[in-house]
Parts: sequence; C-alpha cells; structure tokens
Amino acid sequence: MKEKTTKASVNYFFIGIILIIAFYFLLPKFNIIKFPYNLIGFIFLTIGIWLILWVWFLFRENNTPESFEKSRVLVITGPFKVSRNPMYVGKIFFLIGISILFGNVLSFIFPFLFFIIMDRVFLPFEEEKTVRDLGKKYLNYKNKVRRWV
Repeated sequence: MKEKTTKASVNYFFIGIILIIAFYFLLPKFNIIKFPYNLIGFIFLTIGIWLILWVWFLFRENNTPESFEKSRVLVITGPFKVSRNPMYVGKIFFLIGISILFGNVLSFIFPFLFFIIMDRVFLPFEEEKTVRDLGKKYLNYKNKVRRWV
C-alpha cells in the first residue's frame, strides 16, 4: 500500500510542476512576477532540492525501505529534528520556486493543494502505519517534532 501512496504523492508533485508550467503558457495575463524578481524562485528551488536530496541520502544511509514495507528505522537526525516530513517540505519549496520562476500568480494554488493533499490524505495514513510498526518510539518522536515545521 505504501508503494502506491508513495507513487501517488510523487505523481501529485509532478502534476503540480506540469500544471504550473501549463498555467504560464495558457494564462499569460496572470504572469505578473517578471524578471529579475522571478529569479527569487531559484532560492526556493535550491532549498527544495537540497532538502529532498538530504532526506533521500539519510534514508539510504539508514536503510529505510522505499516501499511500504515494515518500518524498522526511525530517522530523527538532520531535518527530521524539526519536521517529521522534510521530504514533503522540500517538495513544497520546489513547487513554490517553480511558481515564482514562471511568475504566474494562479500557479501558487499548486503548492497549496499539494500541502493540503499530503496533510489530509497521505500523512495520516503514513503516520498510522508508522505507529503500528514502531509504536512508542514513533509516538515519542511525534510528540516532540511537528508534522511540518
């Protein structure tokens, strides 16, 4: 099941990127963040990529399963000290960065929608699964570290 939810969350992320780019071309009258101000998007992109890669390397380092196999390890180092979901935070930063770069104000709906979908659909399922797998260890961590930031 996790594999399906992980793939679905990745799909939402890439659909968001595609729609942000599509809005740029399909709704040009809303492209109001112009050069050089749109270059601020690179800051958000860089933070997003950095977080995504950092988490990815931490998962590899700790042999965290990619699919929804039984969780055996609780990663609480690095960005996991301040957020239980730094990978999703990184993806939101990335989507905001793309929105700023393309400059279409309507495209800012997609980082917001991604946040809502992850927060309301995916994270409750993932947290419930992690509680079943890791029990009190995860509950203690969950009580100390916020879901987002």
